[in-house]
Order: sequence, then C-alpha cells, then structure tokens
Amino acid sequence: MDADLEAPGITWMLGRRKPNLEISFADMLALIHGEPEDEMDQTLELIQDRVRNIHLENMFVMPAFRSPAQLASLEIRPEHLIKYSDDPYIMTEMLGELGKKLDVDTVIVDLRAGLSEISAGLTC
Repeated sequence: MDADLEAPGITWMLGRRKPNLEISFADMLALIHGEPEDEMDQTLELIQDRVRNIHLENMFVMPAFRSPAQLASLEIRPEHLIKYSDDPYIMTEMLGELGKKLDVDTVIVDLRAGLSEISAGLTC
C-alpha cells in the first residue's frame, strides 16, 4: 500500500501497467472517513473488490492515487481519520481488516521517512 501521499512512487510505477485503476489509498481514506461505523464492513468489501483488480506478481497493490491528477485534489488525509475517530488506531484496524478480506499474510505500508501523522496511527 502506497501511503506516502507526498511522494507517491507506486502511483507512478503503476501508471503504464495499470492505467485504469479503480481504487487508491486516497479513495480508501475518503470512503472510510465518510462511512458510519455500522456500515464499515460494506465499505471494506467495496475496497477489497477494487483492490483484487490490482494484482501484480503474487501481490495486491494499492497506489496512493489513481492518477497523478488526483494528487492535487486530496481533501481527506490520514490525520482526518485519526483526529475525528474515537479509535487512534483506525487506520491499523482498517488495513488489517482489508488484509483479512484479501486473505493475505502481510500488509506492507509505504510511508514517508520519519514520524508522521499516519505512521503514528499505524503502530500498535
């Protein structure tokens, strides 16, 4: 998962191999932010369905953005989820649940260097 929104390397790398992406980390943030807790399972089902279409060499890959144009219009950021949630580990839990739905052994999150608002919420 490319969660480095300031240097979205995976987004650039996927550009030619998967030009019509259906989901990105930015989309996931917006979906989770706008969904009531009791409907979160349906949201994760939708995300899982879209991520299944981004399968490369035995991995599911979620880029930071669907396209470079999305980079300039990010309205929901990871810190919005953490700040307005009762659960400071909401990102950890959502990524874990997504991993379960995808039936994967490991979820790897690419973050920017150093402590950031999202890395703080991804540590348990």
